[in-house]
Amino acid sequence: MAIQPEANYPEGMEPPTLQGIQAAHNRIKPYVHRTPLLTSTGLDALASQAVQDVETTDGKPVQLSLGLKAENLQRIGAFKARGAMNAVLKYLETEPADEKNVELNLVTHSSGNFAQALALVAHSMTSPEKSIKATIIMSSIASPAKKAGVIGYGARIVDCEPHNRVEICDNEIKRLQAEGRKVAHFPPYDHVDIIEGQGTCMVEVEQQAQEVWGSGARPDVVLCPVGGGGLMSGVAIASKGYFGKQGVKVIGAEPAGANDAHGSFYGKAWQPAVVPIRTVCDGLLTATGNITYPALLANVDDIILAEDDSTIRAMKFIWERMKIIIEPSSALAPATILGNTLGGSEDPIEWKRIVGEVVQAKRERGELEPEKLKVVVVISGGNVVLTQVLRMFEKLENEQ
Repeated sequence: MAIQPEANYPEGMEPPTLQGIQAAHNRIKPYVHRTPLLTSTGLDALASQAVQDVETTDGKPVQLSLGLKAENLQRIGAFKARGAMNAVLKYLETEPADEKNVELNLVTHSSGNFAQALALVAHSMTSPEKSIKATIIMSSIASPAKKAGVIGYGARIVDCEPHNRVEICDNEIKRLQAEGRKVAHFPPYDHVDIIEGQGTCMVEVEQQAQEVWGSGARPDVVLCPVGGGGLMSGVAIASKGYFGKQGVKVIGAEPAGANDAHGSFYGKAWQPAVVPIRTVCDGLLTATGNITYPALLANVDDIILAEDDSTIRAMKFIWERMKIIIEPSSALAPATILGNTLGGSEDPIEWKRIVGEVVQAKRERGELEPEKLKVVVVISGGNVVLTQVLRMFEKLENEQ
């Protein structure tokens, strides 16, 4: 990766597209779950309460209907399975005929869900005719649970320190190649095939929105967490492609304590990852890259922030009321909507601004009931260390 990603796609590169996302959907459909779009009347009531002071022309209160795209129920418990599966399957499609039976070694550096995703793909794609192995460069401080998941799929882990994972990854690739092995390197997020794979969740949403809200229905807003930007890029490109550049607002959600994408987006100058780490959202610590940064600038309308207190409160509410396990990085997006409705002090000012703008745009387009908004919230994953989350909940309760 270049030291300083630019606002334009790298020269000569074909950027990710809706057509590429649709092709990825057809490619990976047999291998991934079609995750549900979940609803909750209790969540809708709180979300509507949070924007009750948004002014509308006719004085009618804003009513929000939320659909949670539950990628926490995806294979390996996160959306990353989509991108990894698409990238590897597409690679295998283009293999020369005389290499179809040659052992393939997949290599990446990741301390999180992509590590498990690539290990899963290697395990799933191995056959008597084709051996596929995975080598994962993982930080020494990576979650033991995630390391156990990688090992459980039969992958090999090479330890590194957080600051030198790219160097160790390059060295491992050279070592394998020196042994005469065939190697394919896949970065965790800044890769066109991975971005298009992640965007396939919105191919499902295009149909699911009509199943949930009625024939012809589409979301007014799509809200998605953003870290390195692989998921956000795919979601944004697909959302704009399906629902129109002006027909849908695509919003990124980022932790206030790791707000590099927010700064890059509004400053129009790339910013590196925030150091030291100041958030519980461990899946959203990576800075955007050469492909994801220009993709966000071209397809995302806003990026809004939430504090960890709001995120933990939203996570606890969803665990208790919707009976699904989501990780802090997933709870961040609902937190930007719910604000202080769960007892915290954070006023969702930016979310209220966005809601007001969407209501006004719908009214100007002559839509019926412009104050009623349909919001898709992407829940990116559910991989947590249970004891850590329970301590967060206990601390929250002790402070009340």
